[in-house]
Amino acid sequence: MLLCDNTEIRFRNTVAFEQCQYLSSPNVTEDLFILHFLINVDKDVNILVDNKIIVNLMGYTNAVATMINNLFSNVYLPHISKEYSSICDDLKNFYENPRNKYKAIFMRQHFNTPWKI
Repeated sequence: MLLCDNTEIRFRNTVAFEQCQYLSSPNVTEDLFILHFLINVDKDVNILVDNKIIVNLMGYTNAVATMINNLFSNVYLPHISKEYSSICDDLKNFYENPRNKYKAIFMRQHFNTPWKI
């Protein structure tokens, strides 16, 4: 996903269009909601950039985080489809699982370079 200076305008217009025309199946809105669910701070943006999920042409990662977090300030989501809801639940459960956190910390501290293997 390419994020540039006019991305927020395009996202807001698309969400507004879906709110008016496709309220029963707002596909783009649901995709952006998952992105909103994934991004809280600029570190989250860096992870998505490093994994080539998003391309940040806005410059600062905190600008991307702020934009994504502000997208849903006045958006009404009557429901989220079961597929998206289950993805969000799975992501939340994975994130909150202490075993996954400790595994990530362990891997980062002990295997962060090929020379440590």
